[in-house]
Amino acid sequence: MSSDTRTVAGRMLALAEQRGSDPAVAYLCVWTAAEVLISSLAWEAGVRPSFSLRQNGTLRTQKVDGLKVPQVVPPPEDHLMRTALKRLPASARRQLVAHPSVRALAQRVPTIDGTPVRRDSFRQRLTGVMDLALTRDARYPVWHGINLDAVDACLRAGGSRHVGVDLLWQIALVLRTIGDNLKLDASDDDEGLATSGLPLVRILVEGWLE
Repeated sequence: MSSDTRTVAGRMLALAEQRGSDPAVAYLCVWTAAEVLISSLAWEAGVRPSFSLRQNGTLRTQKVDGLKVPQVVPPPEDHLMRTALKRLPASARRQLVAHPSVRALAQRVPTIDGTPVRRDSFRQRLTGVMDLALTRDARYPVWHGINLDAVDACLRAGGSRHVGVDLLWQIALVLRTIGDNLKLDASDDDEGLATSGLPLVRILVEGWLE
């Protein structure tokens, strides 16, 4: 990881400290630091854009101001984050799973406009955080949760069990969704979620900075 990347992440953490009285702003500062580190770690791991190819294997191009340029497909955001999570140290993984905010987020009922949404139209029980950018209809919500059984299994093992990427992914996806909702100025208990999620994002960032 370059010194410039570390500097940017460190400045965002410092800014979050300055804005600690506003949980939403502090959260967005720390999540921005996380996004910077995710991009850097994925790049170091060899995650790159790919050329868009036709069925016959030739390069697709497009015209920009009369010039021919290649069509490039950026790596999916999910792939970037999964790659970065593989680089999270074991100590940070254990600290993350053991934090009480993980249990609180895993058990909470998502809300839309302040109204709890306990089940969807498929009669599925909802827990976690609503993805308000993707939820078009409260009957068919998009949400992200954390497998509490997997969390408890790690905790019963006394921290000795390896915390796998799948569980880390669930936690990170909830944290990313909180950030996305805050950027929209949407409301699924923004301040409460920012307060709960902030220490978890800090663990990610500080772990990656190790």
